[in-house]
Amino acid sequence: MASIEHRTQRHTEAWRVIWRENGTKQYETFADSKQARGFQLRVEAENNHWPRGWVKGRGFVDPDEDGTTFRQWAEMAIRRRTVASERTKADYRRDLERHVYPNLGDLPLERFGTEGIADDIVDWLKTMRDKSLSGKTIHNIHGMTSSILNDAVHAGRIPRNPMRGTLRDGREVHTEEMVFLLPGEVAGILHRVPEHYRPLATVLYGTGLRWSESTALQVHDVDLLAKRPVLHVRRAWKVDDDGHHYLGEPKTRRARRTLRLSPELVDVLVPLVASTDPGGFVFTGPEGRPVRHNNFYTRVWLRAVALASVCERHAGEQLAAEATARKTPRPNAKLIKPIPCDPKECPGVLTKRPRIHDLRHSHASLLINEGIQPIALQRRLGHSSITTTYDRYGHLFPDSDDAISDAVDRALVQS
Repeated sequence: MASIEHRTQRHTEAWRVIWRENGTKQYETFADSKQARGFQLRVEAENNHWPRGWVKGRGFVDPDEDGTTFRQWAEMAIRRRTVASERTKADYRRDLERHVYPNLGDLPLERFGTEGIADDIVDWLKTMRDKSLSGKTIHNIHGMTSSILNDAVHAGRIPRNPMRGTLRDGREVHTEEMVFLLPGEVAGILHRVPEHYRPLATVLYGTGLRWSESTALQVHDVDLLAKRPVLHVRRAWKVDDDGHHYLGEPKTRRARRTLRLSPELVDVLVPLVASTDPGGFVFTGPEGRPVRHNNFYTRVWLRAVALASVCERHAGEQLAAEATARKTPRPNAKLIKPIPCDPKECPGVLTKRPRIHDLRHSHASLLINEGIQPIALQRRLGHSSITTTYDRYGHLFPDSDDAISDAVDRALVQS
């Protein structure tokens, strides 16, 4: 249900309609109580959603009228996306309000079809970099904005998408942030993950699942008795504005998928599903509760990576020294922070600093190295489009120029 809040500031009255749309707080402000009441009824009629065609702060907008701004077009484009969940749409609007509208929101949509928009886009990208946003965040916001302009191209509103090619280092942004682990490096980390959590880390690497997908797996999602054992990705963990976790739809429509399991992964999963109720989670903490990313990262992952960065001799020396210093034979493992060895003095130690998500990237690089085609990789990882797959991993695929040149030569010889 939507509510109305009466506000007075500096002798100015205002009425704010407030409601929650899929857990996200929304509001619109009016200078008249009757208008607020009418809008409240519209919101409730839309089942606590923004009324169709309404743009925040502007009212009902026809996107086909001349003079449409980018903000107006973006709001309509997001509303028309039937594939995206309401939560995803709310995230889009949040990022647009924070990082796009201040620079581009009030520009006429038609301007994006002119050469003059190039300077505006450069200034916008510089503004985001000046905010110290991560490369991945900038890449994601740029991609979302570009997709909105693609809709304008398809609707015949602008002749081309001016965002194409503007983030020239977009692919390198991901390359810099992604860490690709070799199988031996993964094994070194897994060996140092506590036994209780090792199956989870193994499945993350062996399937390429996102953290939110793997930790949401329930026993009935895993079919190990089939002729070809599989697992089904049907849900993922989400977080609302109040920080509460809940189970929702996977990230995109294509993220809802079925993955074949290798015999080794089957062996890993059998003990976990054999004695658990069908509705129980496959992976849990020691006390049987769902595994949370922050806890796993700080208490398990960072320590495993740190220990993989130290040779056995130095790790033993450090643990012994700390045990002596604390005057206890069994020091708290969480407090021990091994100092990485010098790889020149201790060859074979891990020199990379991967995140949990880099197990997914490492899975992708493994498949590419084995000759798996991009379309198969897209389906395996649950990417929404092949473009996403190429944006992230295109630099890993073998260069096809030589193969193309040889094919042309063969054709010319035969002609």
